[in-house]
Amino acid sequence: LASAWWLTGDSGLPDRIFYFLLGGLAVDIITILWGLYLLGLAFGRSARFPRQFIIWQVATIVWVLARQAYVLAVPDFVFSARSQLIGGAEIAIGLLCIYLL
Repeated sequence: LASAWWLTGDSGLPDRIFYFLLGGLAVDIITILWGLYLLGLAFGRSARFPRQFIIWQVATIVWVLARQAYVLAVPDFVFSARSQLIGGAEIAIGLLCIYLL
């Protein structure tokens, strides 16, 4: 892995986009691992599940908002109504899940 690191650094992407993609990958990995932890709490019928789920969902919503703000603020990205709608749907579904919990 260390010997192939130059392949990721030689992508030709602008630095702002490259680090945005790497940061997004890191956040997605953390979100998946955290979700698996929550799944374990749910299957174990833990009393901690509702609070942990709300924290996880709020963190996910904050990430979506930060991602959308960054994409709109950085001129290297192109505005897309579809992207905004998908982000809005993610937030709406997250808020609905919190409400239903």
